[in-house]
Amino acid sequence: MGDTRFETTYARVRDAVDQTRELLMLSDIDVIAAIAGASRERDPYLANVLATEAMNRTHLKSAIIEAAGEGMLAVNRDLVVTFVNRAARLKLGLPLHQEVHVPLDDVLVCGNARGEQVRPHEHPVATALRGIQTPEAVEGCIRLHDGSSFHASWMSAPIRVGDEVEGAVLVFRDISGRHKADEALRDSERLLRTVVTGAPIILFGLGNDGRFTLAEGRALESVGGKPSDIVGLSASELDVMGFGIEDAARRVLSGETVEAMIDVAGYTFQTNWVPVREEGGEVSGAVGVATDITGLRRAEESARKIARSAYENEQRFRSLFEQSMDGLIAVDLDGAITDANRAYCEMLGYTREELIGKRALDLIVPELREANVTEARRSLAGQPHLQAAVVVRKDGSCIEVRGTARPIIVDGKVVGTFGVARPAAPP
Repeated sequence: MGDTRFETTYARVRDAVDQTRELLMLSDIDVIAAIAGASRERDPYLANVLATEAMNRTHLKSAIIEAAGEGMLAVNRDLVVTFVNRAARLKLGLPLHQEVHVPLDDVLVCGNARGEQVRPHEHPVATALRGIQTPEAVEGCIRLHDGSSFHASWMSAPIRVGDEVEGAVLVFRDISGRHKADEALRDSERLLRTVVTGAPIILFGLGNDGRFTLAEGRALESVGGKPSDIVGLSASELDVMGFGIEDAARRVLSGETVEAMIDVAGYTFQTNWVPVREEGGEVSGAVGVATDITGLRRAEESARKIARSAYENEQRFRSLFEQSMDGLIAVDLDGAITDANRAYCEMLGYTREELIGKRALDLIVPELREANVTEARRSLAGQPHLQAAVVVRKDGSCIEVRGTARPIIVDGKVVGTFGVARPAAPP
């Protein structure tokens, strides 16, 4: 399965009139494929919906986050902590098995490398709540509610729902072990940061003769250049040096607003070119900005690799699910069937599509439904057990089945049941 499958499945969900129903109809593998498609299309909302569906189907696999070495916590817009992972709980001295819903300042306070509390508007969480993601790890210290502190590096990012920032996430790592060894290096880095200013961009200007009249910005250093190396050269001369901008320069000087991606010396830049016009409308030159998006590109590539790995894992799981000789079925808390394997479908004479969405209780003969409701409640109470039932096949005939029902538990909560069934042996 390749990229076309990713885009096709994503579009199928995106364009569905009833997306909830469409999600139920997708196989687990297609959900992962749709996530990759949504990521490619930069659709954070649908990517989140699809990711939630995939995680629910695989019990959310929260162990990945819980096993992370970095501390992670999330806050809402009121700066109240809404989530803390295991690493953060251990480091911050919070209970391991208790919900945390307290003001952020009651848990930790971020400080600079000298231990001084950062000003409110500079706090990484406050920055994220303004919609700004930390571009790189920041080092400082974290002071706990008991007065102790440790050196840490952190990054923050906004939590968006649609276009709205609804909260922020803070990821931190304890760097106390290397702090002393790196102290001299950090001092020199701080000194360098006070001298070097500017954003990771290149601002440039172009004359109507195609030669650069301006080239400024910290990102010039990324490609090993300085303003004097660029100003005065033409786009074609820079093309010979590997910049790949001659086509964009030609188009902007013809009056077109241009967006172009260029790769230079291992770095990727998103460039935007705008023509400069005289009062009469004639193009007299152009201005533009080149933004270093190398980190974003690498993150996207990493996300694609993760999606492919998840897809392969889900494919293996689905293969085991489908090839089981026993009938397998998943039911949500409302009693609706959410999945069934081939053996279960063949046993009842239904297709998978016909079973999904049906109430499992409706498949049981009426006189035994009350007893099976009792058994289902035992399963939802977290008690795995053996049970028997007489179910009605699609053709109206009845078949006695025996099997087990086990609770599906996500984050310590029962979210449904998972059943294994086979025809009862003849007397």
